[in-house]
Amino acid sequence: MPTRAVFLILWLPVLCTAQPAISSVLNAASFNEMFAPGAWITITGTGLAANEATASGVPLPKSLGGASVNVDGKPAGLLYAAPKQINALIPYEIAGGPFGKVSVVVTTSAGASASYSIYINRNAPALFTLNASGSGRAVVFDASTFQTVDTVTENNIVVLYAAGLGQTNPSASSYDGATVESRIIDDLEVFIGDQEAKVLYAGLAPGFPGVYQLNVRVPSPWTDRLYLRQGGWVSNITEVGIPPQNDAINITGSITPAMPDYTVIDISQFLIAASYSVEFQPVAGARPFVVAAVSEGGGTFMRIDPANGMYQAWAATPTSLPLHGDFSFLLPQPLMDFRAGCTPSLANLVPGARMPQYWLYATLLSGPAEITFAGDPTGIFEFQDSVQIGSHFGNARGFAAFLQVPCGSRASQPVTFKLYIDGKLIDSKQVSYKVMNP
Repeated sequence: MPTRAVFLILWLPVLCTAQPAISSVLNAASFNEMFAPGAWITITGTGLAANEATASGVPLPKSLGGASVNVDGKPAGLLYAAPKQINALIPYEIAGGPFGKVSVVVTTSAGASASYSIYINRNAPALFTLNASGSGRAVVFDASTFQTVDTVTENNIVVLYAAGLGQTNPSASSYDGATVESRIIDDLEVFIGDQEAKVLYAGLAPGFPGVYQLNVRVPSPWTDRLYLRQGGWVSNITEVGIPPQNDAINITGSITPAMPDYTVIDISQFLIAASYSVEFQPVAGARPFVVAAVSEGGGTFMRIDPANGMYQAWAATPTSLPLHGDFSFLLPQPLMDFRAGCTPSLANLVPGARMPQYWLYATLLSGPAEITFAGDPTGIFEFQDSVQIGSHFGNARGFAAFLQVPCGSRASQPVTFKLYIDGKLIDSKQVSYKVMNP
């Protein structure tokens, strides 16, 4: 087979010296297109490095495997390099603002790649997961034993690991891990089981550049969802095990998204909505438990108290201004117009002709907001009532909420709607949306 051998020998140098080409840049923890200064990114493509190499420790090298990466003209710290993938740390020195556009360039001995554009925000919260894909079980440690745990219970103190939480005090380096306590500057909310957890510490993990350690106290969980919220951004929705609950039996229910599949998103605020129906039977002596219908942007929760024949419910529902296309209350945070190349819309207003028809339907699902929070397009509608809770209980409601969407180029992104009763997942539906490529 001499001809084939010669062909391979001739072809090999071409592969090794091909000019690098970037096909995608994603957040290395959440695998979405949300980025912030100090966030880890995964770059994929061809000819990205001459050979596979991993950083031996800190400080992170600026060149690895014959490759270097510049973000907005600044050298990035590198953790891993191979011909088809590079893991790099966005320099902290980049100013993160709402949808600031910057370039990513990979350089090897064969030359520099074409510039690949990403949008940098001040915050881009993301949780690390066990399968390293941004979904499924989160990486969770018990704070006392520092062993990984699959199930959390109320009042446990656990340790989570995150990325993209922005600047710290003292300020962080793009190459060295923290050697002193370096806490995050911006406020952070952690939700375990769709209940807000108490954050005891949030800062860089010692010796690990770009990796944030969160020590939190577990609340009483209503679902198995775990996520972060910072600066109006919601992280990837991950999972954590919760103790089994057995206060309801003969459970049935369904959740139905109100938004059409493959909706095209052309502004940075996206309305998600769903309706649900449930039926179940409380057991004798049942303790209070929760019905939760949720998605990325919000949900509705009903706390059932069988012993006292009462329920209390909370639902996310949009306020009247954004439903009519008026997002002026978000200023100075701009409403971004993806049709115009991801630029701020005039006065944060959406022209009436571009208002999606399903927005009106969503308001009918969720009802009017009674409480409005400044700077938040979603109000919280709270209600409670006495009800005869005997051998059977049925209910149907809905919710709607606005979700902040980053500029990006991915073909589609999923929104997942889930229905929980007594801590058990009863139904799940997924709808995809497409972000208009700026």
